[in-house]
Formats: sequence, C-alpha cells, structure tokens
Amino acid sequence: MVSIEINSDSSRRYFATVAVEKLELSDCEEVRFEADLDTLERELQDNLNRQKDIEKELKSFTIYLKILFSTYQRELDRLSFEQARLQAGEALDGKLFTLQGWCPAGDYQELERSMKKQLVETVVVHPDPGEKEPTLIVNRGAAAMGTDLVNIYDTPSYRDWDPSSWVFFSFVMFFAMIIAEKSIFRYMVNDFNSFSISFCRLRLSLSLIHI
Repeated sequence: MVSIEINSDSSRRYFATVAVEKLELSDCEEVRFEADLDTLERELQDNLNRQKDIEKELKSFTIYLKILFSTYQRELDRLSFEQARLQAGEALDGKLFTLQGWCPAGDYQELERSMKKQLVETVVVHPDPGEKEPTLIVNRGAAAMGTDLVNIYDTPSYRDWDPSSWVFFSFVMFFAMIIAEKSIFRYMVNDFNSFSISFCRLRLSLSLIHI
C-alpha cells in the first residue's frame, strides 16, 4: 500500500492511496472522482474563463454607479421623510402636526426653503440648558481624513475638543516612523559602525516629536 498526502486545509488532510484491496480506515472519508484528471483540468480552465467573463461584466456595470447612488439617495430621503411624518405629533383632528429635530445652524436656510415648498412652517428652538446636542463634525483637507479616523473609535461630544487634525498628523508621523525605521535598519546592515550614532539620534528625535 502506498499513501501520499496531496493537499490539506484548515480542517482536513487529503491522501491518495494505492492498494491491492479496498481499505476501511476509521475517521476517514473516501472521495471518488467521477472524471479523470484531464477532464477536471478542462473544467477548471472553463471555470476560470467564466470567472474572467463575469469580472468583465461586473466592471462594465460601474458606469451605472452614479445613477444607482443618486437613486438610492432619493429613495433614502423619501423613506426618511415618511418615517419622520409617521413619528410626528398630530392635533386638531390631524389638521395640524408638529415635528422636532436637530439641524446645523449653517443648513437652516436650506431646510427652511425645503419646508416652505412642502407648505410647512419652521420655528427655531434653541437647546435647553444641560440638553445634549448631537455631534456633527465638519472638516476640510487633512482634518477631514482625521475625522474618518476619529469616527472609527468614537465621536466626541458636542462640547468636547475636535481631535481630527491631531489624530491625522499623529497617524501620519507614526507610520512614517515605521517606514523610516525599516529603511534605516536595511542601511545599518551594510554600514552599521558609521551609522549607528546617527540612527540613535534620529530615533530619539522622532520619539520626542511623536510624544
């Protein structure tokens, strides 16, 4: 009997066994192939070609992304408006309704114009003392990328300090240190004696700046 391991994955190991008589092994499952190796290789190649065709077809759909996204936004706005309408309080047998929500001060004029088109009157109500306002972080440039990093962990309170700029530049410096150290170590292998002191000074400077 000859047994050869031909493959393995996270849960199984596969062996090809050649024996005169059929074997009955515990904790083993026999796998029978209905086709020979040439047929399986042709099927594999056909599937790979089909995969390429499907990928090309999927890439051709990218021209519709903007249309789909704009349609999605319109539908989302409609559903949000319908949800808000259902949550509104009513009075005078449904002839009067009230709806309260938060709006950034810079967007109020646009909101007022939109509401007038719907024949809805808007009234500004300032937050009560001690009331918790929702947080809307609006940044531009590098700080905007820092905002994405901040929102991954936790959005700061409305009255807290916005750390977006510091988070962005800290991440940039941190990864720059990693890349720089990798290049420095590669250089040190070639000329350790002449560069070790400069390396120590540079590492200390970067560490102090990072702190």
